[in-house]
Amino acid sequence: MRFTTLAGAVGATLALLSSAAPAHAQLGKLKKIGAEAAKKAADEKLTGKKESASPAGGSASESSAAAAAPEAAKAPTISYALTEDHVGMVLAALTPRLEAARNRQALVKARREYAVKDSANKACFDKLSSGGVDPMAMMAASKKNAVAIEKLDTQLSGVQKRLSAASSAQDRRGMHYLQDSLNTIQMRSAALKMGSSCTADFRPAVLIEADIAANGMSGDYDPDRGQFDPTGSVKEKLTTAQFGRIRERMALWALLQQTPGLKVGKDGVFTDEEKTVLAAHAAEIKALTPYFRDNSMRWKDWGDVKNWK
Repeated sequence: MRFTTLAGAVGATLALLSSAAPAHAQLGKLKKIGAEAAKKAADEKLTGKKESASPAGGSASESSAAAAAPEAAKAPTISYALTEDHVGMVLAALTPRLEAARNRQALVKARREYAVKDSANKACFDKLSSGGVDPMAMMAASKKNAVAIEKLDTQLSGVQKRLSAASSAQDRRGMHYLQDSLNTIQMRSAALKMGSSCTADFRPAVLIEADIAANGMSGDYDPDRGQFDPTGSVKEKLTTAQFGRIRERMALWALLQQTPGLKVGKDGVFTDEEKTVLAAHAAEIKALTPYFRDNSMRWKDWGDVKNWK
């Protein structure tokens, strides 16, 4: 379930970010909520509580109106203000996730880079097979590349024996690595035998480890997903709506420090008191900023807090 607490200015925010950062570094596809009423209704439906009119608590006239309504007077309010307590609790929850965010970032980067190489390799072999191979040319190529081919075939034989042993021992990790090696060596050997410059690349370990963790699930599977579990004190004091929106406001502030001209909605407008709190925690927030920017911290995706009690 995805929560979208940023207002209609998210579209402009993302457009600016795409020009200020690499094309792959983006906040993600947040659905825009065009009306404040829609956002308020969504929060109230989630929490069963009436939220305060603004991050700082709302205006005096709004407070008076709320007090005049019996049902509103009974419902507790939710504050999204960036107070010392709120910022401290969110940082306490996010900072331990830095290592997981770095791993997630490395996985995304490796997957993207390998996809480029793999696509080019496959295109080369597809072109080779579609054009047909001259048997005489293959014989000449095999003779010319005999030493390299023999070396690869020796490696291939060793990998096949190890793969068989790993399969007998039900060593899943070993089987994943060895199968990748087997496929890659076979393709390289075939290219030499056909006198082609086509090649094949071993998959990075980070991708193989992700496949092992996925256990047959999608290649985009995130093995760290669902592991986020802040301390009980944080979950007792903040609702999921509070945690998510405060986290988003902190992320907006962090991005504004890098791109001062960034246009944001009202969630990106901070009171003097909030600015003081944020400045005091600037170093801690700065450490998280790269992962806010490319979503490695999953700040827009609430799968990590779906089991919040």
